[in-house]
Amino acid sequence: MTINYNLDIPDGPHNPSVDQPMMKVNTNAIQTLVSVDHYGFNAASGTPGGYHKVIHQLDQATDPTTIASTNQLYAKVATIPAALQLFSKNAAGTVFQMTGSLRSQTGWGWMAGVLHQWGISTTSSGTILLPVTFPTAFLTVTATSGYNGPGNVPAAFQTIFVDYNSLTTSSFNITVVGTAGPTPKFFWHAIGY
Repeated sequence: MTINYNLDIPDGPHNPSVDQPMMKVNTNAIQTLVSVDHYGFNAASGTPGGYHKVIHQLDQATDPTTIASTNQLYAKVATIPAALQLFSKNAAGTVFQMTGSLRSQTGWGWMAGVLHQWGISTTSSGTILLPVTFPTAFLTVTATSGYNGPGNVPAAFQTIFVDYNSLTTSSFNITVVGTAGPTPKFFWHAIGY
């Protein structure tokens, strides 16, 4: 959408009748501009005039310059996933990815600058590969045991150990100990950024 606007109108040396058609274009352009994604002038009674209907954000390609005492919300192509996503940059210059996810049994999702990842494993020991690599740091992981229905309850307790010294930005190691029984199954949730 192109919105036409005539700069420097009215012009002092001009006769107002000469500038009047361009002034009318400018006045109408203001209504058109305000009505894009907003409830505009003369909105129906009870409609929150000036409020956003929707926000459209174009790819900014790079992070904006930091502005003191100002938080900035913008869109750019992310690393995870490689698609246009929403970002926030605070007054200290820290950038947080706000959106992007893979919603499945083994998946991940950004929430307020923190990347959550989750999954299910049936291994009794070894390395669990994360769905995506944490861009900066792997903070923590928890694991909870489970079983597949009443006939498959483990004969004895099994304990899941996460080797916290094994955390990398792309994996972690686990060991399940306990008496023999069905193949262990556990749910895990990892957090990083």
